[in-house]
Amino acid sequence: MSVRPPDPGILRRLAEEERALLRDGEYAGLSRIAAARAALLRSGTGMSPAMLDELRDDLDRTRALLRAAMDGLRDGAARNDARHRAGARLDTYGADGSGRSVSLGVNRLERRA
Repeated sequence: MSVRPPDPGILRRLAEEERALLRDGEYAGLSRIAAARAALLRSGTGMSPAMLDELRDDLDRTRALLRAAMDGLRDGAARNDARHRAGARLDTYGADGSGRSVSLGVNRLERRA
């Protein structure tokens, strides 16, 4: 019984769809694509060296996009954390001249002694 290799066109379309999801920030759809690709690759063996090279190139491009997306998410989270730390408190004065500290993370005013 011979086993056919997966169709390279389908693998290419899955890789393109995966990159499109990454570019659009639709990360939830990536698990569906990864599962479909894994099932397709398990379904057949005997891929030619040329097909393996194409697949490796597609995976390298996808990996680069995924790395850039993760770096962007980390940078965004770091910027948000820095903004939160920098502006977590606001010192101000009331009409009577007494000092107040407004915590931007909590909806309340704290009076200073």
